[in-house]
Amino acid sequence: MLPVFPILAILTAIVLQNLFSPRLNRLAVIGFLAGVGIITLIYQVGSLVKYQPLPAIFGLESKAGYLRRNLYDYGAMEYITNSLPGDSRVFLIGDGQTYYCNDRCLPLSQESSWLFMLEENQSVEAVIKSLRMQEATHILFSKGDMGWYIKFHDPNGRYRQATIFFFEQFTPRCGNELFQDDYIILYEFTCQ
Repeated sequence: MLPVFPILAILTAIVLQNLFSPRLNRLAVIGFLAGVGIITLIYQVGSLVKYQPLPAIFGLESKAGYLRRNLYDYGAMEYITNSLPGDSRVFLIGDGQTYYCNDRCLPLSQESSWLFMLEENQSVEAVIKSLRMQEATHILFSKGDMGWYIKFHDPNGRYRQATIFFFEQFTPRCGNELFQDDYIILYEFTCQ
C-alpha cells in the first residue's frame, strides 16, 4: 500500500479543498500532503533498514539468502523442499504459512489444527491414526508461533497442554528429529 499513499493523498486533498475556506484550504491540503509524504518516507526508510533488500536487488545476495535472513521459517521450508522425498507430507504445528512449502506441506484449515486434533482424539494412538489418515510423513513444530500463542492467546492453557503433549508423549514415541533451528523443529513421523 505504501506506493499508493501519495495518489490517495492527492485524492484526499482534492476532497479537503471543498471543506475549508480558501486560506485554510491551502494550509490543510499542503499539511495533509506533507504529512502523508513524510509518513510514507519514514515507513519506506524503516523497511529498507529492517529488511536490507538492496544486496538482493543488486545481485550481491541470493534470493534464498535474503529470504533465509528475513523469514523465520524459510530455512525449514528450504530443507523440506530440497531434502525430503517428493511424496513427503508435512503436518504443520503452529506455522500456518504453507504457501512457502510446496506440495509437501499438508494444507491447513487453520494454524490451530494440532490443538483441535488433540481435543478430538486425546491419546497418542488416536493422534497417530489421525495423522495416518492425512498421510503425514513429517511434522513441523514452530517454536516461535506456539510460544506466541502460549504467551498471548492461551488463557485456558490449551496451547501449553498441546505443546507438552507433543514433546512429552508424542515425539518420544513417534518423532525422529531431522532439522532444528531457533524457530522450527522438523520431525519424521515414525509411527507409520
